[in-house]
Amino acid sequence: MIKRDELPEKQYGPAGTIPQKIRKGMVLMHNHVGHTKNTGQGDRGFRWWTDTRKPEHFILCKCGWSGLPHYSRDGA
Repeated sequence: MIKRDELPEKQYGPAGTIPQKIRKGMVLMHNHVGHTKNTGQGDRGFRWWTDTRKPEHFILCKCGWSGLPHYSRDGA
């Protein structure tokens, strides 16, 4: 079992993907680039990543992207 302090930090998703699940202890986030519910990694500059914690200025995002709980800068 991997302990929280052993989890890798910031990891970007593979090109063209939308996450289906997130590893325990990781937080899902995306950037502020315009997107739809089905925008994949890299489409028009859209990026998503996971990390062990979210930046302070990121808030729970309600855009519906990926269908998973996630965060973005100011809910963008």
